[in-house]
Amino acid sequence: MRRVRDRRQGFPAQSARQIVDGNALVLLEDLNTAAMTATARGSVAEPGVRVRQKSGLNRAILDKGWHSFEWRFATLPDVPAPRVAR
Repeated sequence: MRRVRDRRQGFPAQSARQIVDGNALVLLEDLNTAAMTATARGSVAEPGVRVRQKSGLNRAILDKGWHSFEWRFATLPDVPAPRVAR
């Protein structure tokens, strides 16, 4: 469990820094992870299909820590890029 937590914390920090250092403009897509990770279980009357596959997909989405990734971008200081026309 600790390895997963460390991965969730380390990946966004390192990746955000690499992306910011290598690009003058960074745009983030506003992903609705709550809707993306909704259950496929269904109800008693109409049970869901491929519930096991969906739960695996949900786990993979949540393991990536996209919210933390977005938060890392928000906490990085705004530094004007060199050689940018103003």
